[in-house]
Amino acid sequence: MKNIQKFNEILNIKNANNIIIKTRYKNYKGKDLVKEIIKRIDYLSNNGLKKNQTILFKTTNRLEYFFFLISSSAIGADFISISENYSNEEFNAIQKIIKPSQKLNLTYDLKLSNITEKKFKLNLKNINVLFLTSGSTSTPKMISHKFEKLIHNAVNFNHKVNLKESTVFYHLLPVGYMAGVLNSFLSPIMSGGSVYLSELFSPRSSLKFWDEIIKYKINTVWLTPSILNLLSRLPVSDNKKKLVKKYLKKIFVGTAPLYLQIRQSFEEKFKIRCLESFGMTECMIVSIQKYKDKSDNKTVGELLKGVNIKIKKNHKNKNQYGEILIKSKFMMKEYFIHKKDQYIKKTSNDWFKTGDIGYIDSKQRLNITGRIKDIFIKGGINLSPKYLENVFLSYPNILEVAIVVIKSKNFGEDFKLFIKVKNKNNFNLNKLYSFCKLNLNNLYHPQEIIIVKNFEKTISGKIKKNLLLTK
Repeated sequence: MKNIQKFNEILNIKNANNIIIKTRYKNYKGKDLVKEIIKRIDYLSNNGLKKNQTILFKTTNRLEYFFFLISSSAIGADFISISENYSNEEFNAIQKIIKPSQKLNLTYDLKLSNITEKKFKLNLKNINVLFLTSGSTSTPKMISHKFEKLIHNAVNFNHKVNLKESTVFYHLLPVGYMAGVLNSFLSPIMSGGSVYLSELFSPRSSLKFWDEIIKYKINTVWLTPSILNLLSRLPVSDNKKKLVKKYLKKIFVGTAPLYLQIRQSFEEKFKIRCLESFGMTECMIVSIQKYKDKSDNKTVGELLKGVNIKIKKNHKNKNQYGEILIKSKFMMKEYFIHKKDQYIKKTSNDWFKTGDIGYIDSKQRLNITGRIKDIFIKGGINLSPKYLENVFLSYPNILEVAIVVIKSKNFGEDFKLFIKVKNKNNFNLNKLYSFCKLNLNNLYHPQEIIIVKNFEKTISGKIKKNLLLTK
């Protein structure tokens, strides 16, 4: 309860006269946010939203998203978060299945009242926030978390990485997903700092990324590996690099595996260390690397307080690897699986199977070596696509790679290697085949190497491997 009280105090008392949210057009102090939230409480109440009901919400305006997330919670209603990337047709299809008490697809400016004299107090104990995700399978899932646990996880993360009131956070991720809400909004707000709402990240917005870091004196940001990769390849002047290093102190990376080559390329260019995290929509932020531990580049860091890990080893396997199981204070309350035009409720009280393979090292850091569903057997040997992808990323002039497993008459299973290179005209594919023969075990040789212009990716930056064999 003390974290909920702290959240109330940040908005209403502690930061009433401090800027909490910044945009290109306006800055919002705590008291300004309270006024905006009260207007939306009035709007939702007048439209019939009541305690213990549910609202389905979608908008491309991230500021409105935060206003309505808090205002619906103040009423006592559960909040279903929909990605702004969903089409209107998908939104309508989802609402027919979920049947919320109220839906709001905000594509226009609202007519709000001028009522601002009221006060509100958040009691988030029994409020749920639900996220739509494909989860660890291809089956659509809707995952429910208690709002108070989201705040608790944010606070524990802040303690782990030492986020303080001086935090100026650069928000550029979609809010329909966990990372855009927990990692990039609740975490900096609970630190007592401020959030700058930039334009949603895209190749176009990347051109002014560093200018905004400097202009708004951003010191903290959460990036995906694909964003980090793009930023490391953009030309930046030496003077701008110095200014970036002066302001930007913490870079967190998550939502997808961070390949070592991408990390090294970025860190060598900007001289700022990236801290890789591990988390899932089902169990929030699980672990984060320590800034001072520079030997930590190959792990996903130490566990947050309140998180427990168990490694389920295969008795046939003599090494320390196994499936990563999680039980923590931040587990989802329940989830809903989409079947036959309805969501079937499931509870989750036992150890959660992540589908990831890894181990805990001697320094109690979590290491992830791959996904169970991705492991394949070539010639009787278990191979990890993640390991192979790191091997090929070390080859000069290769920017991105993807391993796709295929059936093989000779080996049972084999793989094709898809690569994106710096300059296709100057890249010698035969030399890469020769590199494989001279330096790698026969089982590590791809059946075929294919150069692609670009990889199609999910919103979190993961390559859509299922599409590569269809082209």
